[in-house]
Amino acid sequence: DAALLRPGRFDCLQYIGISSSKENKENVLKALTRKFVLHDDVSLKDVAERCPSTYSGADLYALCTEAWIHGAKSGEGEVIRMS
Repeated sequence: DAALLRPGRFDCLQYIGISSSKENKENVLKALTRKFVLHDDVSLKDVAERCPSTYSGADLYALCTEAWIHGAKSGEGEVIRMS
């Protein structure tokens, strides 16, 4: 929104890029799935390693939401490992 960036609204504007660190992505996934019941086969480290380096926190949130929906629809009540 242009109104947010008009002069006098903020002292400075800083860009915070997307972290490409697999460890950071794994930490974000742990935070997003803290209330999920994950299948024993699911490794968040493996998931983080398979995610593109361009994934943002919003992308990881969408991934977790889709996994949760898939788990709910499968009727198993838990998120299963997808190949």
